[in-house]
Amino acid sequence: MHVQGKVAIITGAASGFGKALAKRLVNKGAKVLLADIDVNGGEKLAAELNGSGSKSKKVAHFVRCDVTSIQDLSSLFPEALKHFHRFDIMINNSGIMEKTHLFADDHRYWHKVLAVDLVAVIEGTRLAIDAFKVEKRAGRLEQGGAIVNTASIVGLYPFPQAPVYTAAKFGVVGFTRCFKRELHEKSTSYLAESGRGHNDGTHSAYEAVHEMGIRVNAVGPTWADTGLITDIREMATGMMPLVSVDLVVDAFMLLIEDDSLSGDVATIRPEKGSRD
Repeated sequence: MHVQGKVAIITGAASGFGKALAKRLVNKGAKVLLADIDVNGGEKLAAELNGSGSKSKKVAHFVRCDVTSIQDLSSLFPEALKHFHRFDIMINNSGIMEKTHLFADDHRYWHKVLAVDLVAVIEGTRLAIDAFKVEKRAGRLEQGGAIVNTASIVGLYPFPQAPVYTAAKFGVVGFTRCFKRELHEKSTSYLAESGRGHNDGTHSAYEAVHEMGIRVNAVGPTWADTGLITDIREMATGMMPLVSVDLVVDAFMLLIEDDSLSGDVATIRPEKGSRD
């Protein structure tokens, strides 16, 4: 997918990866709907991206969005149509870190970690797929649409100091990989051999999207220099060098632009990246 002239919806857009990705996309000729619970940060970024240009050249619009609210998430797609008349890319990027050790969490903050880091990613993907299908059938979407979820290296290698965050990111990785063609083919073959077919409703995630050309991928960076690691910065930097935000954005762009990728997780380590 060439991003020139395309429109991306980005959650968690006011800072970190979301902010850097929004800037990269606009620099490459795309427009962005910025979604975040941080109103000041989101509005400031939208103003920066729009510069002093006329309204007809608007390239960014901010919408306050609490990703744990299905109403807020659902509103992003009509907002994109209202301001930019299309949407092509969905970035499920909002994320938080657990603040208190699980067994000392009397306020059950860990529920919110799962709600933001996992449930909102699944819901955002589901809503985006439904919205892409509507746009495709209406002839407003030339290509099928690209979805990129923000996972983490701890979705592959557990981080025992943050077990709930780890569980959420493992969930994002597993969920995203269900959209991989090779996994679909293996599971379909197994079902056929076992005498089970589609009559019992066993359609795969890949089947739900591939005919429309919709792709679902994820980035899985190691610790990066963003606000997410503020409370664990010393520990994180002691484990390994921080990865640059620019390198993570490179991985986002690869997953958006390479139409051959679906169900892939791009892992990003210091000074290099790879696809798992």
